[in-house]
Formats: sequence, structure tokens, C-alpha cells
Amino acid sequence: MYYWVEITNGKIQTKFSATEDMELTAPYKMIDKTVYDKIQKTPCSFEEDIDGVIVDVEFIPFPSEPSKELTEVDYLLDLDYRLSMIELGL
Repeated sequence: MYYWVEITNGKIQTKFSATEDMELTAPYKMIDKTVYDKIQKTPCSFEEDIDGVIVDVEFIPFPSEPSKELTEVDYLLDLDYRLSMIELGL
């Protein structure tokens, strides 16, 4: 088996394998099975050795969503929208 990853913006975005060797160019990079098995979720950051071979990967968690509490600005925008709808008779 042959294993590859797609690297975009310095992060591993996808992984895939094939039974036959393929000639792939950037953004694809061949990796070994141990690194392939470490990739459980994407995107991942990675470390390379001196020769540019990927030796370790780490999942990058998505940032938490911002608070959904309404602010004064949100309230005023909603009020302005509603008043505009009333003025238009909608």
C-alpha cells in the first residue's frame, strides 16, 4: 500500500491510500503507514525531519463558536430592520 496526504496552507487536509504507486506532485506528499494511522481527523499540523519526511502529526481542534448572546448593537440592528419593514408596509 502507498499512503499520501494533501497539504494546503501548511496543514494536512486529507489523507488517502492506493494499492499502486502514483506520480503525484504538490500539494500531495507520500507518507508511511505509521503516520497515516496517526491521522484520525483533519486538519492536522505536522512535523518533518531534516529530509522533509513527515514524522509526526497532531489534530488541530476547531475554534469554539463565539457567544450567541445579543449585544446592544444586535438589538439596534434588529429594531432598525423591523421599523423599516413597518415603514414599507411588509
